[in-house]
Amino acid sequence: MTKIEKLIQANEALQRDKEYLIKKLNDKPEPITGKFLDVENIILCVGRNMGSTTGKKRRLSRIICLCGSTRFTREMLIRQWELTKQGFVVLGWCALPDDYFRGEDRAHGAEEEGVKEIVDEVHKRKIDISDEVFVLNIGGYIGESTRSEINYAHSIGVPVKFMEANDGE
Repeated sequence: MTKIEKLIQANEALQRDKEYLIKKLNDKPEPITGKFLDVENIILCVGRNMGSTTGKKRRLSRIICLCGSTRFTREMLIRQWELTKQGFVVLGWCALPDDYFRGEDRAHGAEEEGVKEIVDEVHKRKIDISDEVFVLNIGGYIGESTRSEINYAHSIGVPVKFMEANDGE
């Protein structure tokens, strides 16, 4: 699949899901500020080439989407930093401070807040705009959500790489 075909497919997915995301996200206030999320502008910015601030043409960095269990958030943040230092644009899952969570299960905040479906769909939109997916499969662990993201990436032609060797891929 060419880059143009990939962008067209991602744009179609964004258009298809735009109404759904607007309805779901605008119904819920943002937890910290209480402001409503401006989904329309988020979607528009994702699809827009923002260009260079210097006016010179620049080579766009490759975009890598990190996938894995939220129990590996520490490792995800380290990998994100290491890849960013190499010049990649890195998309990961939301990393929140421990004191944000009300319950005991800090690895499953989306379930705790009843927004897992929304968060999973938003992560798939990150895969849509990525050049590759990098899976943090520490100790060989791949959970249900991560497996769904891997399958989705394969279905739209986004290459998938693994942190640890994975015989099943």
